[in-house]
Amino acid sequence: MHNNFTWIDINRPNRADVQTLINEFHIAPYIGDELLDATPKAKIDIHDHQVFFVLHFPSKDGDNTEVDFILGTNFLVTVHYGAITALERFQKEFEMHCSLEEEHHPTSSGSVFHAMISTLYQSLNDELDTTHGRLHTVEKNIFEENGQSMVRILSELSRDLLDIEQTIEGHDIILSELSRATEDRFGISLKRIKHEFHTIYRRVKNQREVLAEVRTTNDSLLAAEQNQVGQVLTILAFSTLPATLIAGIFGMNVKFEYLAHHPHGFWIIFALMTVVSSTTLAYFAYKRWI
Repeated sequence: MHNNFTWIDINRPNRADVQTLINEFHIAPYIGDELLDATPKAKIDIHDHQVFFVLHFPSKDGDNTEVDFILGTNFLVTVHYGAITALERFQKEFEMHCSLEEEHHPTSSGSVFHAMISTLYQSLNDELDTTHGRLHTVEKNIFEENGQSMVRILSELSRDLLDIEQTIEGHDIILSELSRATEDRFGISLKRIKHEFHTIYRRVKNQREVLAEVRTTNDSLLAAEQNQVGQVLTILAFSTLPATLIAGIFGMNVKFEYLAHHPHGFWIIFALMTVVSSTTLAYFAYKRWI
């Protein structure tokens, strides 16, 4: 508590924790039931003196992180179902702010929520910085690395960016409804928060567009490489066809007295096969097929 404001953060609440919140802040019982289990989608419920809403944030382990908020005139309750580094960092900053007893800096649910959501979005920005660095590395190495190895890297980047986009796309509607509710009830403006969200969302979109172009380029290079290999193998197979034909002809069970009894008959046939195959390859090279 600080300056008549209370922030309560609970990780994996039990029924006793929820009942305490209901009694202390007059929370609707159905909201208490919502706090006991994770909610798969973003949502918001607006009441006369408090607003309950759920936001999801992407995490590095691939599982989306849910944060439930209950925002009142002079209190803020946050509930989550696992450790969140950004919230832990904010908690330390908030405790430091309270320990300084800065009475000339009034604490309110609006100011704390602004600072908290900014910290969460900054963590997401840091993750996008990492993704941008990986994408930039891929752009530089795409013409040097093996195309097959780049497919996995690009797929992982696509998965990470898609996860971020799908996780936060519900924030826009929630923040819009929350903005109207908080301005009417608590005099809280969320313009800066909404601007931060749209900045992040544009970054995700831009990175996905760049990734799509890089992936198209890599697919083209990979297809060209595979076509080149197929072309070489086809030419090599075709160049041996005349030699195979000659060997088949002279291997027929018919009498061909000249070569059959010639002391250098084998070498004559071998030389003939070599000349025909070399001429075929030379012709392909002249036509720039290889």
